[in-house]
Amino acid sequence: MPDLLLEIGCEEIPSGAIDAALAWIKNEAEQKLAAARILHGEVKVLGTPRRLVLMIHDVALTQTDLSMFVTGPKVEVAFDAQGQLTKAGLGFIQSKGLSSQDAFQKSTPKGLVIAAQIHEKGLAVSVILPDILTKLLHSIPFAKTMRWDDTKVSFIRPVRWILCLLGGHVLPISFGLVKSSDETCGHRFLAPEFVKIDGIQAYLDFLDKNWVMLDGEKRKAAILKEADALARKAGGCLRADEALLEIVKNLVEYPWPILGHFEEKYLEVPKEILISEMREHQKYFAVTNKQDDMLAAFIVVAGSKPKDEMALAAGNTRVLKARFEDGAFYYHDDRKIPFAEYMHRLNSVLFQRELGSLFDKTQRIQILTDYLCEQLSVAMELRASAVRTAQLCKADLVTGVVGQFPELQGVMGKQYALLSGEKAEIAQGIAEHYLPRFAGDVLPASDIGAFVALADRMDTIVSIIGIGKAPKGSADPFALRRAGIGLVKIIFCQGYQFSLEHFVTHAISSVQKAIVLKADALKEEVLLFLAARARGVLLEELAEKKAGNAVLLVDAAMGVGFDDLADLQSRVFALNYLSQQDTEMFVQLVSNLKRAGNIVAKARSDGFLTESSVFEAALLKEVCERDLWREIQSVETKLQTRNTNSTLIERHIDVLEQIAALKPFVDRFFDDVMVMVDDVKLREARLGLLAKIEKMVRTIADFTRI
Repeated sequence: MPDLLLEIGCEEIPSGAIDAALAWIKNEAEQKLAAARILHGEVKVLGTPRRLVLMIHDVALTQTDLSMFVTGPKVEVAFDAQGQLTKAGLGFIQSKGLSSQDAFQKSTPKGLVIAAQIHEKGLAVSVILPDILTKLLHSIPFAKTMRWDDTKVSFIRPVRWILCLLGGHVLPISFGLVKSSDETCGHRFLAPEFVKIDGIQAYLDFLDKNWVMLDGEKRKAAILKEADALARKAGGCLRADEALLEIVKNLVEYPWPILGHFEEKYLEVPKEILISEMREHQKYFAVTNKQDDMLAAFIVVAGSKPKDEMALAAGNTRVLKARFEDGAFYYHDDRKIPFAEYMHRLNSVLFQRELGSLFDKTQRIQILTDYLCEQLSVAMELRASAVRTAQLCKADLVTGVVGQFPELQGVMGKQYALLSGEKAEIAQGIAEHYLPRFAGDVLPASDIGAFVALADRMDTIVSIIGIGKAPKGSADPFALRRAGIGLVKIIFCQGYQFSLEHFVTHAISSVQKAIVLKADALKEEVLLFLAARARGVLLEELAEKKAGNAVLLVDAAMGVGFDDLADLQSRVFALNYLSQQDTEMFVQLVSNLKRAGNIVAKARSDGFLTESSVFEAALLKEVCERDLWREIQSVETKLQTRNTNSTLIERHIDVLEQIAALKPFVDRFFDDVMVMVDDVKLREARLGLLAKIEKMVRTIADFTRI
């Protein structure tokens, strides 16, 4: 069977768009071929800044034939009294391209209906593929596109050629003024001539010989290998930077790493500034020693083989020198005044019009940090350091370095705090309070960093929602969803136990004058917002654990409250643990607990079980109910005398295992006893028995939701 080769050749595509486009092309191609009933083998997508390539092996020559039943309206609607097709029946037949002789009656769950069987012969794939590929070309979801001729087609960069072959023959497709052919070219400067290609292997061989490394992972490995060798040549090692490597691999079609050097006097500037200059602006790799101290060397990856490597390195050094001079100037200028004085300059920087300046925000962060420390019974010395960290946490935003290099916020705060004589834990907290900055980022490692991070995020969420600017749809200009996820993840990671509702209430009181929503309505909205974030994070965590029925477990745990987020997480993990230990037992246990919960809930709603109802164990007369009461008492005693040094999740697992031990007694109770009897006292006793089980269970989850 023939292979399909599609190459979209264009001007240099931005690095960050290539991998996403390739992933989309692969997924879309597989879906479209399946929908078109085209069988095929392996699908591969590869690309460089100048070409996006789709290769599909063993493509079928024709579609698979289609044979299927289609059903229409009910027989009484499709046929008249004489058995002739009505307008509705004829409409159905004609819409399927059939004749009246093709119709018959078919029995379905909806009754007797008119039906027909469709047979469709598969078409030649060479006829179908051009339309599929053309639509694919027009549909690649780039964030930004451009136009370059009068055809008004758009792409991320101008398309210059299209290579499209099926079994060595050109498939006719077009994009604007560009028509497909059997030609491609190599490296823009080293092999620009177009040559004819007759298949995938010839195409790959041609690129290998003409300075194009099509596979991004191979480019990445080649960069890493050569750059590491150059770093060792300079007497150090390549500073690990996976994110930069991902960017640089898609900047070139063939990589030529080159070693450059700069003056050692710049090593007096903090390495964070030097690395930021090299990384963010020039896409250079830093070279360090084994202690991670900077060396006066860098590695740049050229996209074309240089005629004179030393001249190229010197040119890059001149560019870098100018940037280092800027960084050094701002760094030395910032140090002319104590770091704490920058805090007062925050008065001149607006946080949000209704919410005041960044200085006002830091005041609120201090209040919330102190409140958290109080709720968590933090030692006075640590509490004082946390409040001091909150006071200084935004001060570096008005320094010269951060003004020029925003990505260094927090990093420079730590540096300047240390240089000004602040405690190491305060400096570390300033750097950590911005964490996590993005999905998958690390979390604050210290309590101080975590406290201030929580206070900062809670203030932002409450104040922005409070002035009526909550996220709507996909719009989230203040990144509140990210702030909420970060807040939840920090609490989950650190295991802090405190009332989320009280924390929200305290945050509202500190910004009360600015908000437009009523305090109660704002509290409810914020809690629902954070509950949604907590639910999402828990579902992600259960997915990592390959948990089944994750949605049911999370919703059941949240059904009895989420005020203590650390406790919520441990309850969810305990449920998942028990469900994975013995799935069949767990299902049966849930069934019984759900039944007990539903009976108790209905009895309460019907007024049969009230606050004044009295549980009299002496009224229980059946053996099975007396046995159940004895076991419930035994479980209550065990839970009251259990080890208090165990973790939250261990305690919740213990509760669930103790409740699971009641299962045979609950089974016999439901088999042998009628709960809703006419005898009021006996009914209350039996309902009270189930209510005691429900009370124990609801410390973990609402099983009626499973």
